[in-house]
Amino acid sequence: MKLCIQMRHILFMATALGLSSRAWTQENTDSELQDSEPQDSEPAEAAAELQESLLLDTASAAPPEIDLTAYTSQTFTKPQLQVSMFSDIGLLLSDNFTTNEVQTGQLVFHTIANLTRGFSALTEVTLDSTPEPMAAVQRLIFHWEKNDALRISAGRYHLPLTWWNTTAHHGLWLQTTARRPRMLDYENSFIPNHAIGVFISGNLPALRPLGIRYNVALSGGGDDHHSHEESSTMEMDTMESADMSEDPSAATLNALLALEPPAFPYLRIGVSGLLELGMLDHETNTTRVLASHIAYTSDRPELIVEGVFVSHEMGSNAHHGGDDYETHNSFAGYAQFAWRLQSLGERLKPYSRFEYVKVHQSDPNLQNSSDFTGLLGGIRIDLNRSISLKFDTNWNFIEQPESAMDANVQLSAAW
Repeated sequence: MKLCIQMRHILFMATALGLSSRAWTQENTDSELQDSEPQDSEPAEAAAELQESLLLDTASAAPPEIDLTAYTSQTFTKPQLQVSMFSDIGLLLSDNFTTNEVQTGQLVFHTIANLTRGFSALTEVTLDSTPEPMAAVQRLIFHWEKNDALRISAGRYHLPLTWWNTTAHHGLWLQTTARRPRMLDYENSFIPNHAIGVFISGNLPALRPLGIRYNVALSGGGDDHHSHEESSTMEMDTMESADMSEDPSAATLNALLALEPPAFPYLRIGVSGLLELGMLDHETNTTRVLASHIAYTSDRPELIVEGVFVSHEMGSNAHHGGDDYETHNSFAGYAQFAWRLQSLGERLKPYSRFEYVKVHQSDPNLQNSSDFTGLLGGIRIDLNRSISLKFDTNWNFIEQPESAMDANVQLSAAW
């Protein structure tokens, strides 16, 4: 009898200890789960940090095409979308500061999306309010990336001819200065800026220590090659760019080779060429462009030098070297220097640029371009990481003295 009573006591104590131990374990597990769960404020902070990092990537000196390498394919988990917007407003004082004009810049939408492993898309859409409301798709590119050595892209893109055209896209906040160089002005169209076609790009693996990057593009006509009318004369419903080609049968081959040595991360040296075969006024119209650039884009200093040679051959036998043709040669270039000051929180960045454009006056392909020799001087003030205020003055050495100078005040933003 006593033995039975003792056994009952032992079983009762064991059961109580088991239940107590189970309760203690569950309590600690719940506590650990609660501790491991993020607080409500943490996701918001992480989202804010992610948004800031995406903004910085978009605003970097590297072109979005290069930025996509780290953003897509190899680390794909689910579709993601990155959206950035840019705009500006300014005051232009022309004719030796006697005429003023308030200018509303473009509202620019940049989007980058990774669609699935290896595939991504980039879009750039602009909205203009002056001289009349107009929307335009500046870039629409689909990318397929096998690795860093090979990327195949198709769509509407900025031709890889110059450093500026592949780096400072629409959105003036992206560039140091308030104005694009004269030879790259979208309205003047000294060289073609956009094209519709396919291109391949990447790094050469065998020369990786030198950082050799290539870009080969093949495009057709029908998109912004030789300008024959100003953008202000276009109807809104045509959605055409300011330098629309008159020849939809033209074919264009463009190649760029750039040196970006890893030992000098801010340095890029490049050469490029373009060959276009087309027709103008029922005659053969052959365009050849040779360009080169050197760019060192550190804030101390920023140095960019570019030169472009353009040749147009026209005539019934131009492509055979016959006698019935004309050759029109033009040249343009610029040199830009900037330096970010260490004072005032490194917000001030003075800059200057010398520009030269020499156009063959009888070239029908360059009706909207004119000779220009000028010196630009100004300063960029970064009020914060998203808003910049720019002041500059331009001296035109060719214009008459009464209209040789103008000034520009511009507020640009990115978000």
